[in-house]
Amino acid sequence: MILVATIVALVGLVTNNIAIIIGAMLISPLLGPISSIAANLVLGRHGNAKESVLFTCKMILSSIALAALLTAGLSLFYNVEVTSEIESRTDTNPIFIIVAVMLGMAGGLAMLTAIPEIIVGVAIAVALIPPSTTVGIGLGLGSMQVAEGASFVLLSNLLGLVIGFIIMFLIRRISPGEQQEKEKATQIHRISIMLLVSLAIALAIMQLFFS
Repeated sequence: MILVATIVALVGLVTNNIAIIIGAMLISPLLGPISSIAANLVLGRHGNAKESVLFTCKMILSSIALAALLTAGLSLFYNVEVTSEIESRTDTNPIFIIVAVMLGMAGGLAMLTAIPEIIVGVAIAVALIPPSTTVGIGLGLGSMQVAEGASFVLLSNLLGLVIGFIIMFLIRRISPGEQQEKEKATQIHRISIMLLVSLAIALAIMQLFFS
């Protein structure tokens, strides 16, 4: 599904067609693994959280690699230009991290209360496939400016979503059953939140520097 979503997003970005891009957002399966990272951190399942992170990274890297290969091949017989839709995925405004956090909280609430409409809204509002595909397009075209800008957007959305999911899970008092596990989980998610927030701040500073 991640590869299919990448191909659809690539077509939409290259042809400047927002409707096709939205279609890619809806079939992208990345929101599930991200919520899994947050849930495992909150529950103190360090091993499972690590597996979720690795799985998410593999999915994103496969999307970038496929987009880069397709763009490089497509550019041999088609004039691939940086459209307005591609350019919009390189906007490195630090405020996007805050938006992603809020959307992550909305996504966490939706999963806990089984409201699929909110999940769909979050998937569209803070989509990860378009920026990951844009990174690949930038690499395929040899444009580091496009690749770097889209990378900032992608990382902002990833960090913000994970932080938002964690905050909502903690607000709803999601925790392990046994006291010993609770203490371990508390230590892990405190460290995790501090690390994620530190990375988000560092990313925001880098965005200001490169923008």
